[in-house]
Amino acid sequence: MNSIDVETFQSGLKWWNLKFVITDFLFIAGGYVVQGMYDCEYSDDMKDMVFFVKNVFNQKLCTIYDSRVGKYIGFAEHCIKDADHFNNQAWKMRLRRIQVETVCRYNLIWCSNHFYTPVPPIVKVHQTKPADYGERSMLECSVWGFFPKEVSVSWLRDGVEVTTDVASTDVMANGDWSYQLHSYLEFTPRKWERVTCRVDHRSLRAGLEVDWGKDESGGENLKMLMPHMTLLSKVSFLLTIFNISVVCRNIIMATGLLGYLFIATTALPLVFSPIQC
Repeated sequence: MNSIDVETFQSGLKWWNLKFVITDFLFIAGGYVVQGMYDCEYSDDMKDMVFFVKNVFNQKLCTIYDSRVGKYIGFAEHCIKDADHFNNQAWKMRLRRIQVETVCRYNLIWCSNHFYTPVPPIVKVHQTKPADYGERSMLECSVWGFFPKEVSVSWLRDGVEVTTDVASTDVMANGDWSYQLHSYLEFTPRKWERVTCRVDHRSLRAGLEVDWGKDESGGENLKMLMPHMTLLSKVSFLLTIFNISVVCRNIIMATGLLGYLFIATTALPLVFSPIQC
């Protein structure tokens, strides 16, 4: 058996992201330290697992048992001899095969019951840039803070799933065991249309649906209700109505019936026409 470079060996383990390690130390006279480790590493979906038994001498990896190959591997000349010795011990090899279940799977079940709690996602839908009705635009559905990694995001227009003009990023790790994903819908907005981002995740009893055009309090966006008015024009419009009501009241108080006739035939047509005084 040839010695294998440790970094090359470990590079094949990068996709395993959850570890369970049991470590024992043995101190030998003269300042030598022998360390033994049981190491279980799990895939993202927890369905696959690898069992390692690592023997470390003075902080250097000597031999390692890998359940994927079913044998020990040595990393130095004297360690290769140890690995050959272990591989020839039938009782030890049977034990290592059993420990995939008794050590790795058992502890996965225990950890899942105590620590593996799904976390629901936070979802927000927004327009990437302003656009009027009838103009091409894009919506972004941001989904973040969820665990575990598996998530499904889809778009609905008036309750019908959209399968074209849809793109998504890969699921990205946040570095705190939570994940995020962003999905995009390119579309042409129509008045009164309901556009929805639907998220399905293990933490949710039913799919979470978030509509575009809803603010965080659940109210309609101003653009959806009054698409052609800016906030300033709305304020100006309200002030104009108030001033008109004051003027009309003064005219009626001063002239009586003639004031009513003037307002009905002259003032109101001027207010609701493009002609300005």
